[in-house]
Amino acid sequence: MTFDKFWRYASWRRLLFLGALAAGAGGGPAVTQANPQPVVIVSNRDGSGGFSADISVGAVNGVEVIGDTLRLYYAAGAAGTVFIESQDAEHWTDPLPIQLPPAMQGNSIGVFYHDGWKGYGRIRGVPGMSGMQLFTSPDGIRFQHVGWAFDWKMDTFYSMFWDPFAAEYRAYGRVRGDRGRDEGGWGDDPPTGRRGISMHANRTWSENWEHPGQIIADPKDYWDYRQDIRPEFYVPNVFIDGDRYRAFPAVIFSDANRVITNYRHRGPDSTRLTGPVYPIELESRDGVHFTLVDGDEPAVPLEPHLRFSRHEPPWYGEDNTEPTCPDAYEVGQLYPFGRIITFQGNRYLFYFYRDDTHYENPAHQTLERSIYRLPLGVRD
Repeated sequence: MTFDKFWRYASWRRLLFLGALAAGAGGGPAVTQANPQPVVIVSNRDGSGGFSADISVGAVNGVEVIGDTLRLYYAAGAAGTVFIESQDAEHWTDPLPIQLPPAMQGNSIGVFYHDGWKGYGRIRGVPGMSGMQLFTSPDGIRFQHVGWAFDWKMDTFYSMFWDPFAAEYRAYGRVRGDRGRDEGGWGDDPPTGRRGISMHANRTWSENWEHPGQIIADPKDYWDYRQDIRPEFYVPNVFIDGDRYRAFPAVIFSDANRVITNYRHRGPDSTRLTGPVYPIELESRDGVHFTLVDGDEPAVPLEPHLRFSRHEPPWYGEDNTEPTCPDAYEVGQLYPFGRIITFQGNRYLFYFYRDDTHYENPAHQTLERSIYRLPLGVRD
């Protein structure tokens, strides 16, 4: 299947907002607007959100409602994790960095609230800090280190929350590689590099999780890997909505006909498959067995994020210095925050967008890196 055929196969133009995805799906939002459109709240393009050389714009790491205030955390480059606040979901304060223990400053962690503020994430540049590390905080700003939880594939953002149904903390992360299945890999099951979803659990916010992880979603169970398009789960984005588990996983639709070389300047012999990255929707009754809600339809509007390129793609054997889409629209990369937020009677989904294609060079040098707020309307 070619890239052009893939877009017709996905037929994303039939659905440009998340509310329609969940129509008739029980726990889904009822959209009250005819055409809800995303709104930029932080962007490097216009300097909103206090963007600077030290405070860049990255993925959303947490959103919580505190009384009449909405607080949003996001990754911010050398500043680590910063937060902004709003009392109307329209006007936001300048970003302020959270405080980690001195040796860990500059790292980005996820934040949520349950029985006090909780933080979690991978800590880089500190000896002995491999794997998932846990934190607590009295105010969601100053964090103390709790300890190590588990090791797994740690290079993408996890979904972590308190699960009232199972009465335990759950973490949903990424699986890939050729390690054993008990270590977050696929063993000898080809293709060994594909990405899936894992689930980890513990009844207390403490070290050494009793349930270190199990694979719950293998892309081969959802898509036909004999086709040229080979979708893979990238960031899980699992959460609880009403009486069920939902997920808006970011999926990379890897195209076997779109091989790029020298990806991220790793040398002329390095190759990767590229393709669009956008979220779809899954749901589950137990948080372990997930089903597709509406196939490969996008869970956020793609139209506002399309870019047009007239460059020839850097096929195998050529230097990857231009955008990877020949005479076609490219959507870039879209990463939702893994939870719908209810604030002042409205429901919102926040997501991060960057306008480069995955593995494109030069890495992280894009025209736009923005956080968007997508209104979903009032629930029935």
